[in-house]
Amino acid sequence: MPVRNTISATDITNCLRGVIYKKQGKDAPALRPEIKKTLEFFSTLGDLGRQIESEIIKFWLKNDRLLNAGEFIPYTALGFTGKYDAICKIKGKSILFEIKGVGKSFFEKVSNDRLPRSYNKVQTMIYHRALLGKYPDIEPHILYVSRDEFKKGNLKSIDIPITYSDEEFNEVIKKADLVRLALNGGELPPPTPAIEFNSERNINDISMNAITCRHHALCLDDPDWYVHALQKLGRSPQELSEDEI
Repeated sequence: MPVRNTISATDITNCLRGVIYKKQGKDAPALRPEIKKTLEFFSTLGDLGRQIESEIIKFWLKNDRLLNAGEFIPYTALGFTGKYDAICKIKGKSILFEIKGVGKSFFEKVSNDRLPRSYNKVQTMIYHRALLGKYPDIEPHILYVSRDEFKKGNLKSIDIPITYSDEEFNEVIKKADLVRLALNGGELPPPTPAIEFNSERNINDISMNAITCRHHALCLDDPDWYVHALQKLGRSPQELSEDEI
């Protein structure tokens, strides 16, 4: 079975070595129970995120703002794939929206500093570039929606316009090129480190990209990478709270 050289707009911000192993069809090692629970937790948040997106889309449709409820981006020479959330017409402008449900602490943070999460920004800029041919005036935005308020029956959101330079986008292209090079027999890109600085919590922490990489024991060539990382941090395994994500 041939290996696809396309890469999704979400994979590009993940562990690139793990992306390659996934595309090559390598068997994923067994997950530690703590990581398995975390991934199951992410799955429930994903379900909630889809409910939030559905309600936002209904709101835009009701208010005659919705142009498009989300489609797969057209294939371009850049080789990215993915499905954007929505395009709306607001005050005469075409707006690309990525809708993200978030926990209480990040919602408070983004309400104050108006800064998007870096991986959300990368995903949005890829969709924006891919859509410029069809919508030359389109503006990219991320709509952060409070999960806490949504559970109470409220749609409380922060609209963050996205700006980016050609240099920033070229860095994303370089990462995609690393994946394609490796898929064609070239050198593997470096794996995501087990420990990275968490700018939202202002601490060194287990990398979320390492946790979500199903092949990370292979990527780091360490079946006990999670335990070793916790030992370095002086911590024991613990479950994440919804507010941390």
